Amino acid sequence: MADELEAEPEIGLDIETYPRDETARSLDPRRGAIGVISLGSARGAPAFVIDVKGLPLLVVREALKRSLKGKPLITHNGSGFDMPFLRAYLGYEHDGPVYDTMVLDGLLFYAKGPLSEAKDGNWKAFLKKDKDKAYTIGLAEVVEKRLGYTIDKEERDADWGGIVTPAMVEYAAKDAAVLLPLKEKLYAELEELGMAAVADLEARFTPSMMWCATNGFELDIEGWKEHARRAKEKMQQARARCDELAGDPPEEIGTWGWNASNHRKVGQALEALGAKVHKREATGNYITDEAALTAIKSPKKAKELARAILEYRSFEKYVTTWGENWFKEPMVSQSSGKIPSGKPAHLMVVDGRVYSKYNQLVVTGRGSSKHPNLQNLPADLRGYFVAPPGRMLLVGDYDQVEYVAAAHIAGDEQLLSPLREALGRGEKFDFHAITARMILESIHDREVTDEEVAEFRPRAKTVNFAVLYGTSYKSLAQRLSVTQKTALGYIDALFANAPKLKEWSSQQKAKAKRGENVAFTVLGRARLADLKRRDGEWRANPSQMLNHPVQGSCAEGYKIAAAMFYERREEFAGNPLLVNMVHDEFVLEVDDGANEDVKLMNSIMIEGMLEALGPRAPISAGVKSVYRWKQ
Repeated sequence: MADELEAEPEIGLDIETYPRDETARSLDPRRGAIGVISLGSARGAPAFVIDVKGLPLLVVREALKRSLKGKPLITHNGSGFDMPFLRAYLGYEHDGPVYDTMVLDGLLFYAKGPLSEAKDGNWKAFLKKDKDKAYTIGLAEVVEKRLGYTIDKEERDADWGGIVTPAMVEYAAKDAAVLLPLKEKLYAELEELGMAAVADLEARFTPSMMWCATNGFELDIEGWKEHARRAKEKMQQARARCDELAGDPPEEIGTWGWNASNHRKVGQALEALGAKVHKREATGNYITDEAALTAIKSPKKAKELARAILEYRSFEKYVTTWGENWFKEPMVSQSSGKIPSGKPAHLMVVDGRVYSKYNQLVVTGRGSSKHPNLQNLPADLRGYFVAPPGRMLLVGDYDQVEYVAAAHIAGDEQLLSPLREALGRGEKFDFHAITARMILESIHDREVTDEEVAEFRPRAKTVNFAVLYGTSYKSLAQRLSVTQKTALGYIDALFANAPKLKEWSSQQKAKAKRGENVAFTVLGRARLADLKRRDGEWRANPSQMLNHPVQGSCAEGYKIAAAMFYERREEFAGNPLLVNMVHDEFVLEVDDGANEDVKLMNSIMIEGMLEALGPRAPISAGVKSVYRWKQ
């Protein structure tokens, strides 16, 4: 096999795992085993199917290295499944790009649609409306959609830990062989859209994301369990307070329910106390989210109950999402034979390290994390993530990178010059302080003091955020608790000092108003914006038209830097492990005392972002060494 595949320019790879038991071990790289490995060649020759069982794993790993090293690998959901299993079970790490046909199909989906249409015909948006929801699709569906034929999945649920039958061999071989023409078709369509560079970037990023997902992140187990115990105790106290304020429920209700999904009972309890609780027009369900409960001001007891429910929900989140369930074993549903929706298929904590499932692609171009979500971990829980004995953590984050990227994409030298000057002096810049000074001096027509700038800086940050996301001056006024005239004055003052940013922002909004709904990153990643019909005409979502070029371009720079950490891992002195990725922040675990790695990490972060945005972007990043993620 190695002799034949060594000369192949690219290889399709697929694996089958076992055992399929009630705890889903076949889906968990740290508990399951590989049954067969299938490798397809570009020449269309029959794929090789390796029955791994009974073979020395070292022999299999060396054969893979010889066949695959350095060349493009084609997989489907490779970063989430095939590659983690190869590393955990065989110790194989791929040095070379990995083209994932699920990711390539996702790039096309977000660039070309389709957009779903609401029943009233006045709204169109992606079927996956949640911007943080990862793009997923099965291999059979992609093949049918892109190549126009059906592949038989009958043997998918076979016992790959037992005897491999000829039918199973044929099935496994076809799954590997189909990946090559599928990748060719997807890549050609992306090339037509000018997105070949984006596809290549995603292929370069895949090995690094797999590396991070399979490294795990050390957890202070005892500290975490104590936090979980305290959170549960506080939740029980908060529930008792809610029950006390609400009084006895009617017999038909049984017991009150205060959780975030039980809007019906929460609405009934508040109405019983005299509060006005709004309902959704389409369904008639009560609206009891945080904004709705905060808005309840009377009667006094209803207001108190609304606040108590919010407090209960905050503790409930800590118990259900950030608590003892991290240590539970996955369980397959007896009725469906599958992992229930929203539940993990892997054991989240193994040998003291936390393993999250990283997803490579969401609509913005970013990735996401779940089970557990280490990208949205509450700040007060970061301290439970630690460096193991003899190691330390390098935490690196970019300095206000999206605001800098917006100014750079717009070509606004009035904003960029102070940033470049600060970097030229070897100083950290503060984008929000710079714009705070611009706004204040424009409004007051005089020089302002450093104290005035420091006091106004939080407001300037909110103004910058509004400009970046296309927030109206009316909404900005509400956020800042100022008059609409004052809010508009802040935006006008910023734009007076940033004419190119104003011009670019106006152009993007004008496109949206004309119904043009495709936005692009610097590298050419296309994203369809949502459409809404107004006055008989389709208009695109202006916030998405403004934000995608900025956030998407930053995501690409971040992915390039992540890829470089993996590609250049041998340059680090401290045996690095990438243990978390959080949009504009990286966490590397290295040997204690490897302080020279701080400089290398910082330079890679900046180099990656410059590769995405362009060499003149004033990019700055900071790296610190700690023993707990957040001290």
